Amino acid sequence: MNNATEEIKKDLDYLKLPYLHDNISQLAQEAAKKNLSHLDFFTSAISMEVAKKHGRAAERRIKRAGFPFVKTMEGFRWSHPTKINRDLIKHLFTLNFIEEKRNVAFCALPGLGKTHISIALAHHACMNGYRVCFETANTIIK
Repeated sequence: MNNATEEIKKDLDYLKLPYLHDNISQLAQEAAKKNLSHLDFFTSAISMEVAKKHGRAAERRIKRAGFPFVKTMEGFRWSHPTKINRDLIKHLFTLNFIEEKRNVAFCALPGLGKTHISIALAHHACMNGYRVCFETANTIIK
């Protein structure tokens, strides 16, 4: 590794840019092969660092949320229960209720998907920059 690369890595470490620190040489080589302009190289490299930073932040929010397990709506069985308002559930995933400072509560008999949808909605909120604290009604009431 040459002195310029070492200096860049030292600066990237100081700036707390771990993805670029670990991948700058490879990214520069790929940019050279693709004959990218300096601006295109920086745009691409910075976008990758930002994406990694967003991913790490989302992982921290998910870990701190206290989910008993992770669920998403991709795994939800829409065939059961039969009388679920699918459009309303999908609308909740816009997360507008958070910006409006409104609450969401799911009420139904056991086994109909309340916990699955709640966790999926909270997980989605974490992925979109919101902090979440997940608790079941039983835990809150105790």
